[in-house]
This record gives sequence, C-alpha cells and structure tokens, in this order.
Amino acid sequence: MNAYADETGLEIPFLVGLYQDSLGNVPDAETALDYADYIDALGPEAPLFVSADPDQRLLSVTPYDGTGMPGKCLLSPELEILHCMTGHGFEELYDGVREQTGAR
Repeated sequence: MNAYADETGLEIPFLVGLYQDSLGNVPDAETALDYADYIDALGPEAPLFVSADPDQRLLSVTPYDGTGMPGKCLLSPELEILHCMTGHGFEELYDGVREQTGAR
C-alpha cells in the first residue's frame, strides 16, 4: 500500500495512456510494456496499468492538450473525467479523490 492508501483506506489504481514515446513517436504495445517495466523498477506506489494510444485519441477526448508533461486526469469509477492537471506528483489528484469521496 502507498501512503495515500494508508491515510485514506482507498487503493487508487492508475491507468497510464501513452500517446507518444520518449522521442515523440507514436507508441505501440512494446512502448507500453517498456514503460510499465520502467515504472515498476521505480517502485510504484499504486497498482498501475499501462496502455499505448497509437491513434492518439486521448488528446481529443480529455481536457489535456499534450503541451505540459506529464498530463494526468482523475476519473470516476464510471470513467467520468473529474479533474486534469500537468506536472509531477499526485497530491492535486488525491485532493480531487478526497473531495469526491469525503475521505480525509
């Protein structure tokens, strides 16, 4: 469990959708597997799923426009977009979960 889960009792799974690789190229399944291995080696703080988005649909269906890196969106269990942000860290998204669930 991570510190957020310890604090709230909520285990938050992360889904990473890659719309490009590290060189700005269109990603494929191997890109997703490589990135999952990279993240896993860092010691992930939450369950993590990685998927490639070779058609780059994420940019057209989320408020994230691809200019700031990394882009992150908080989704409800019904996959409704609750909040998006750019930058490192997750505290802003955790605040969104707290607000939506009443968890403190």
